Amino acid sequence: MNRIVAYTILLVALGGCTAHREVAPLTPNHPASPEAAEAPALPASETLRVESKTAPPDENDAAATRHHNPGAAKPAYSCPMHSEITSATAGRCPKCGMNLTLKAP
Repeated sequence: MNRIVAYTILLVALGGCTAHREVAPLTPNHPASPEAAEAPALPASETLRVESKTAPPDENDAAATRHHNPGAAKPAYSCPMHSEITSATAGRCPKCGMNLTLKAP
């Protein structure tokens, strides 16, 4: 008897889930509607934009002369975390703010 009651409850529960329910049609301004207007594009984010804070080298500067001399050894500094960040002078990484370290020649 308990088995019949359990099957009956199971059938009623499953049958209730499959009952046809009428779904309201989408309005033209609903986001899922094909007729809905497209959302406007957002402006470009400036979160990761990096601005150069170094001035161009002065022609009278000895470091600039050494930098442009192909025969002279030039020191190169880089960020320990971002190897793509390099500089001819010591400073800070524009991405993370760490001190640039002298690279081995």
